[in-house]
Amino acid sequence: MPPHFQLDEDNDVIHNAEAFSLAPESAYQAVYSPLRLYLRQLVVDEVKRENPKLAAIQHRYRSPGLDRLFVFSGMLGNHSFFMIALPFLHTFGMGAFARGLTFVVLWSIYFSGAVKDYISAPRPASPPVVQITRSPAHTLEYGFPSTHTTYAAATIVYISHFMLNVWHISTVWVGLMWVCGATIVAGRIYCGLHSFIDVVGGIVIGAIEALGFVFFFDRLDALMLSTAGPLYSVAIFYFAMSSIPRSLDPCPCCIDSFCATSVTLGLSALSMSTVAPNSDSARSSDWAFKQLFKLESKCRSPTPALQVEAIGEFPKLLDQFPFPTLVSSAFLKLGDLFRSSPNSLRYHIAQVFGASQHHLAQITQTEELLKRILVVLYSNDPIARVLALRLIGNASLIFAKFPEAQHSILLRYQSSHPLEIVAAVQTTESMLSYSPEFLEVVWETVLSKADDSNVLDSVRVQLIRSLQHAAPNLMLTRFTGFLRRVICNSISDIAEHERTEQRKLSLGH
Repeated sequence: MPPHFQLDEDNDVIHNAEAFSLAPESAYQAVYSPLRLYLRQLVVDEVKRENPKLAAIQHRYRSPGLDRLFVFSGMLGNHSFFMIALPFLHTFGMGAFARGLTFVVLWSIYFSGAVKDYISAPRPASPPVVQITRSPAHTLEYGFPSTHTTYAAATIVYISHFMLNVWHISTVWVGLMWVCGATIVAGRIYCGLHSFIDVVGGIVIGAIEALGFVFFFDRLDALMLSTAGPLYSVAIFYFAMSSIPRSLDPCPCCIDSFCATSVTLGLSALSMSTVAPNSDSARSSDWAFKQLFKLESKCRSPTPALQVEAIGEFPKLLDQFPFPTLVSSAFLKLGDLFRSSPNSLRYHIAQVFGASQHHLAQITQTEELLKRILVVLYSNDPIARVLALRLIGNASLIFAKFPEAQHSILLRYQSSHPLEIVAAVQTTESMLSYSPEFLEVVWETVLSKADDSNVLDSVRVQLIRSLQHAAPNLMLTRFTGFLRRVICNSISDIAEHERTEQRKLSLGH
């Protein structure tokens, strides 16, 4: 171990006792261009200005517990973590997402290393700052930008895009991921390994890189997997390595960049040999998601005909690619469209739910989907409520056991709109076929409507018919009570009719 690194009492955390030595300023002035010198001087001056602040932060907040927390969080953003984590994505067959995230991480190493060599700015001086790390090699690099921060920003932005727009995962989990990323970034300052300007630079570079991959990776991936893919990969590799700036100090950033781009070259070649020959199967998931995004774009078109056409293509896509992730994403996108579209499109979306009932069981975010439908069901538009009831009825397989869905249907029986009552009756029949326990909730309401002479006879008949799916023993008990009530009402009506006839006869005499 180099002599300027010392172990603490627990032989756990390593402290650097002196700063990383740099070449004299005259050497930089003799070799670097005026622009490079200007940018370097800006960063160096800012690092020197921030150094007392970093020392003050450590003096005020340092503790053994925080030392271990931030050293551990730093391990989540180093090479070893990604070497362990990234292969699992490929093992589990996550396709384009696995390749995209791997490229994001590897090119983060390249971009941050290239900028470090170009700027050649030192890390915070130690002392007075104490550099806390498990890897002494980190302190042998330049400081601007922070590679850990570049990793964190790039991966979090890229994964967030998939979590929110593709997988539709709850924002709570996205927020937790951002908290973990913030812990990594804060740890670089707390551990004295970077200044504020270093982490800001890492955030900017990582975010720009991730957004570039979000918008252009589909094209890049198709290019890499084409017949000429290996040639493109070699050309990009050669251009990237020949573009790395030369630095005066022995910074290992160039080695890291070479290793990272070499892995991207190997990944491209492996993907070309394994994915491209089996495009009908291995790449079907990637292609399916691309088709889903195209359908979503057409659904947002200002032309109603294109919107209807796109909605009608959803069942075909789901039948062709019945992957759980695709099915969940497709129905959640339809739920978003149903919430924000006019009634003319809501009708067609409800039809899709009916035509694709055999895929509903694969939806993993059922509660999120129901919330989007209930927004329409509680609107002030009776036609929109009718369409929402139709959709819930078509999706009774997954909604029947949700109390929110049951209660919302129960409320619809209080409507004065005849179409809404008819839709509620039909939805009740569908719900009871999957959840006979729903009878306990809706029984009294159904009986009251069946007894209501203001309700159409056809609707009253359908109300009684809807109860055929209830549990037999419960149905027998309830239906006996219903018959008793009907008989009593009939006897009462007959008696009243006879009294009326008697009065008429008396008046006639």
